[in-house]
Amino acid sequence: MKKKNTAPSMEQWAKLYEVATTIKHQAPWNTLWDTDLVTIMLPGQNEPVFISVMGRNGECYGIGVYPGYREIIGFYRLLDSSEEDLQMNPLSFQNCLMCYYGDRDELAPKEREVIKSLNLKFRGENNWIYFRSMEEGYYPWFINADQAELMINALQNFSMAYMHLSSGKIKVDFESGETLMRQYSPERKEWLNEAVPMPPIPEISDELIFKDELLLKRLQNKPKNNVSVEMDILYIPTPVQDKAEETPYFPRLLVLFDRKNELPLDQQILDKKIKNEDAVTDALTNYINKYGKPSKVFVRDRYFVCYVDSLCSQLGVSITYGKGMHCIDEFAEQMTGFMSEM
Repeated sequence: MKKKNTAPSMEQWAKLYEVATTIKHQAPWNTLWDTDLVTIMLPGQNEPVFISVMGRNGECYGIGVYPGYREIIGFYRLLDSSEEDLQMNPLSFQNCLMCYYGDRDELAPKEREVIKSLNLKFRGENNWIYFRSMEEGYYPWFINADQAELMINALQNFSMAYMHLSSGKIKVDFESGETLMRQYSPERKEWLNEAVPMPPIPEISDELIFKDELLLKRLQNKPKNNVSVEMDILYIPTPVQDKAEETPYFPRLLVLFDRKNELPLDQQILDKKIKNEDAVTDALTNYINKYGKPSKVFVRDRYFVCYVDSLCSQLGVSITYGKGMHCIDEFAEQMTGFMSEM
């Protein structure tokens, strides 16, 4: 999602609040779980927009708009993650636009001013509507004009699609992998709503193919040691805002630990412009240059594997994920506790 700083117009706010209020009355959380996805094919968009409804469990009410494959992959990654992993790195997954139904104190003063200017009145718990942009590594922030326009189109079409579902015109077997699909037919000049199998999500990888032949040969000649290395990228839970008009971000901390001896091997705060895969590759090559090839590299999940797979496979270093990260988890807990006391 692009970070343009143009605020939504009052016309956009009016449309957003109108459709969000309509959805509030429809109460889709009474029938849909967050995994019961609605798929919208918006004209002019290359990828589907996926809609997830929160609130069936009665805790947090909202509509999540995931505008593409990469965004919905993050949603599935969230579902795949263990409770422990979510607690360690809660900012690693969400890339979406959210319409929330919350309490008055959850809104910023400028949002309450918009509501007042539109002559809208909200009262009570879970009745105050507000919108947020959620992006990996960034603090939940106010939406811009482009995001508002996307949300207007997505929510309007979701509302229409849900009408067909709630009225019984369409039955969707979500548990068997179906989705409620809404798309425009140029031939028939009308919107179509139907239950279809969930469209396949293409494989999107951030894998960095290691191609530096000279460095690779030098690393291959390094001796192998008996160290099992844990690697991860953590978010420091204190947002930083470089400029007033920019979205606050959470600094990233790359850490390496000796898994057996529970000793830190490397810690570095990453510049916000550097990509995860580049930072991980640099850190691993630096370690090997100093200490030799590790016997194993432990990472948190299969998504992190893509950062190290190319290099490790060419060096004969095995990769393990899903076996826990006890050194880094303990370090992260201590860091979080220290930050909370500041």
